[in-house]
Amino acid sequence: MKVHNTGSLRAALQKYDNIVVSLGFDKSTESEGFDRTFAIDPMQINLLNEAIATGKNVIVVINSGGGVEMASWIDKVMLKRGETKRISIKLSRDAFSFYDVKQHRFTAEPGEFVIHAGPSSATLPLSATVKF
Repeated sequence: MKVHNTGSLRAALQKYDNIVVSLGFDKSTESEGFDRTFAIDPMQINLLNEAIATGKNVIVVINSGGGVEMASWIDKVMLKRGETKRISIKLSRDAFSFYDVKQHRFTAEPGEFVIHAGPSSATLPLSATVKF
């Protein structure tokens, strides 16, 4: 699979200094009761490659309840030793939502949430508490 019209996609991405690409799985590819592959969908990888090809800063957000194969692209987006970048990501109400089985819909409850960040789920040296 290839991203169609990559020239216009890359041109659109050129407008931004930083590009956030969200990769991962959704309820159709990850759920209780069945196994899934560790590989991200090829269409998502193509989108990531287009973002990387712009030469801009690329931030990758992975949505996954388990392991993800990253060997094919992680070196393209990692910072070099000693290099730092400051980023900000706006989180909408959806980021704090969960599926309420009684209401049969996604909902978000107000409260304090701790957000962790790091190079892997085993190493999360950064954290921030946000109120929603």
